[in-house]
This record gives sequence, structure tokens and C-alpha cells, in this order.
Amino acid sequence: MGIKKSWIGNGSIEIKLGCLLFVLFSLVSCTPEKPQTGNEHAVMGTLYQQSSAEVRALQYQAFAIARMRLDQALEDSTEKPLAVVVDIDETVLDNSPYQAKGILENFSYPTGWNDWCNLSIAEPIPGALGFLNYADSKNITVFYVSNRKEVVREGTKKNLVDKGFPQVLDEQIFLRTESVSKTARRDAISL
Repeated sequence: MGIKKSWIGNGSIEIKLGCLLFVLFSLVSCTPEKPQTGNEHAVMGTLYQQSSAEVRALQYQAFAIARMRLDQALEDSTEKPLAVVVDIDETVLDNSPYQAKGILENFSYPTGWNDWCNLSIAEPIPGALGFLNYADSKNITVFYVSNRKEVVREGTKKNLVDKGFPQVLDEQIFLRTESVSKTARRDAISL
């Protein structure tokens, strides 16, 4: 038994094979309009960060737990003063719009990072503002420790102040000068 004549139809097999090969080569030779950026791995994470109710719930939960721990520390208070030390990026300020722009415009960190920071438009992470204002209301000193560089200090301060964060003072903001490690900056904190 061979190939059924009805599959081949009235045309020759060479013509159909030629059409099939033309279609296959056409599909294989198609290229995307934009070349791969190297940022594709960040698309789903950025979308998740920006649109997931679960992310917002986890952020609120983290700051609710922080508030409970702060209340416990206040109850167990010793003579030693208390402080809250927080990071800035993705802890109290949301930089996912910068990440999204990088995906859309084919760039990644550090390109445009200083410009983003100096725009001073990052929104607070859900729960961060409430927690830090609560700590401030309890006379707890707040320190901001970040890997942002000194060149964006004024933009960072403006962003924090504009969004209502407390205690945004130069002596309470520790930005990167040399080392990426935050250990030395945390160790420099004193009350």
C-alpha cells in the first residue's frame, strides 16, 4: 500500500512539498522586530510585582509583623534606645516602573538608574509608610541604609519626603560611597 491518492489530490507531490518547504522556511526565517534585550527574564517578575494582590498582601503582612515586633521590643524596653533600620529600594520604595521601562526600552541597571532616582517619583511599598510613621510616633529613630550612591542623595531625600516618610535627615540616611556591602554603614549607626 502506498500514499493514498486522495491526500495528494490532483497536484503533484513535488508542488505540495515545495509549498510546504516554502512555508517552513518562511516561519523559520521570521525574526522578532526587536532583538532580544537580555531583560526577558524580568518580564514576569516585574508584572507580578506590579499587579499581584499576593505581593501587596505579603508586603502588608511583613510590615504588620514588624509593627508587632516593635511593640514587643517597646514592652521589653531596656535603657538602650531602639531604632528601626530599613533599606530603601524594594523595601520602602517600589522601583518596578524603572525595571519595566528597562524591559520596554532595552536597557538594564545601571543605565538610567540615577535619572530614575532623581525623578523622585517611586511609590511607597505597601505598609512601609504606615510602619515607619508608627515607629516615629513611638519616638523610635529611623535609619535608611541603601546601596544607592551619594550622587542621588537629594533625589532620594526628596522622594522619601514627598511620599511622607519620617526622619529623612542626612545623618539618618546611609548611602554607598565605596563598598557594596552595607555592613560598614550599619555599623556606623549610633544613637
